[in-house]
Amino acid sequence: MDVSRAPPPVPTSREDEYDPYRADETRSTSRIPAGAIPIAAPPVPHTREAEQSSADDDLTPPRQSLDLRAPPPPPPHAAALPQPQGARTPGLDRRSMDFNRTLAASDHGAGVDTRQSLDVSRSTTVRRSHEQSRPYGESGSIASEIPLDASTPWWTASNPLPPVLQPRRNIDILTENEESTSTKRGGQSVVTKNIYILFSDYSETTISAKYDAKSPLDCELEQSHKPAPAKLRQDQLEVYWQRFGRAIAEKANALANHSSKKEGPAAIGDGTPTSFVAELIKGQEGALQSVGTKSYGALVYENLGATTQQFDEIRPGDVVTLRGARFEGHHGTMKTKYRQEYGAGHVAVVEEWDGIKRALRIWEQGRENADGKKDKKGGVKSDKLRLGDLRSGEIRVWRVVGRDYVGW
Repeated sequence: MDVSRAPPPVPTSREDEYDPYRADETRSTSRIPAGAIPIAAPPVPHTREAEQSSADDDLTPPRQSLDLRAPPPPPPHAAALPQPQGARTPGLDRRSMDFNRTLAASDHGAGVDTRQSLDVSRSTTVRRSHEQSRPYGESGSIASEIPLDASTPWWTASNPLPPVLQPRRNIDILTENEESTSTKRGGQSVVTKNIYILFSDYSETTISAKYDAKSPLDCELEQSHKPAPAKLRQDQLEVYWQRFGRAIAEKANALANHSSKKEGPAAIGDGTPTSFVAELIKGQEGALQSVGTKSYGALVYENLGATTQQFDEIRPGDVVTLRGARFEGHHGTMKTKYRQEYGAGHVAVVEEWDGIKRALRIWEQGRENADGKKDKKGGVKSDKLRLGDLRSGEIRVWRVVGRDYVGW
């Protein structure tokens, strides 16, 4: 009990330096006899390596328990070996550990991670815009690539049109063409034709045909497309009404008055509804003709049953189209029940519009009922429509526009 132990020797080499990771292990493995007087250990020399070790200790996660001992320092050759996942090496930052891992893997010939980043390993593909990659007709315009049949010289006709579009003439397209002839050396005559095709949404396709007059089968065909023009503002719609709508209403009124005279109704054109409206538009200089029987200018009002849109006040001289429209309701002081039906493609001209009652008075000719029967009276007459009584079908009101609307 009276025997005392001498203090531990002071470290004389770098290998015996005080290491906080070995301090607990040294104290726990040294045997201290019972009753011995503990003697404080000498202070650890303050060196640069100790400062670095202290700085690394600050970054070391806190221990979960006081009994958890710090791992022993790695041997000198362990710096070049790959470390287990989650292990930390004192005195080495993350960048050094990644470098040593790669170096050790290359030395041993194994453990090299050949996987690359997912962004690097993917093949680089430039994706085009979805709108640009689709065919032209799917981007919101009807105008699209048209099959140009080169087996027959259709372009030599006086009013040329590709065979695929010929059944649609005067139904849902409007066509015009320009022709020019130039003479080259040797007396060769080259004919150039530009065919303009306007669809019901006012998108446009232009076909260019260039061929030798003596050998028309040897022809160069090209086509280009233009989207539909932007919708007109309310002030622009009013300007077009001043140019065309007012005069159309006056002309229609004069024809209706002439038809009501004793000498009998006078049919306009061939007596059909479309010919009546077509004659009125043709009489206006600079006006754009209707696109078949589908479109008559800029849309002013639209009632499809489920949805209703109005872009300007309905005015006299506007064009009304009805498709399978059926009206049912009551009218007059006696509230008489009525039923009024229209065929698949009826067209008329606005005479008067009552916005409060939502009643539309029209000039029309040759009405065809839903059962296919035509009006026997003939001539131009006046009739009334109650938009609130529309039970089925469609009704649209158009504003006649100028050729400048599509750049013609």
